[in-house]
Amino acid sequence: MSEEELKEYIENPDVVSSVIYIINSNIEVPEPHDIYSYFLTGHCNIYAEILVKVFEGHAIPCSNVGHIVVKIGEYYYDVEGIIPSSTIEPTEFQEMSNDELYDISNTGLGAFRNEIDDELIELGAAIGKEHLEELISIKFGSKKKH
Repeated sequence: MSEEELKEYIENPDVVSSVIYIINSNIEVPEPHDIYSYFLTGHCNIYAEILVKVFEGHAIPCSNVGHIVVKIGEYYYDVEGIIPSSTIEPTEFQEMSNDELYDISNTGLGAFRNEIDDELIELGAAIGKEHLEELISIKFGSKKKH
């Protein structure tokens, strides 16, 4: 497998959506929230961190006023999966660095990061990476670090 084949596979919307589904199915957020209300109402920066860690080198955090998403390939994603192009204009989101994403909790854009969020990032990233590695192994016949 070439690096280009691997990149194309990792950035495939079906692959990204599968990883998001597995993450969402395997982490629990604090009550009274469900996974969507938690990560769409003040913790979108935390979910973006999860995706940046899972899709390291392929994910670009992006923000607009009030929401942070991740661009992987040509598509934007949040906890709900791919954001339909009919609902956003790409110019609505500005790319940011990973450092800016990690610092966002202190800007007031996202909820202030806490111990639970750190645990969710660690767990979500581990689950997502494991699933992505499984998909790569199935597709290409061996585990390969991306």
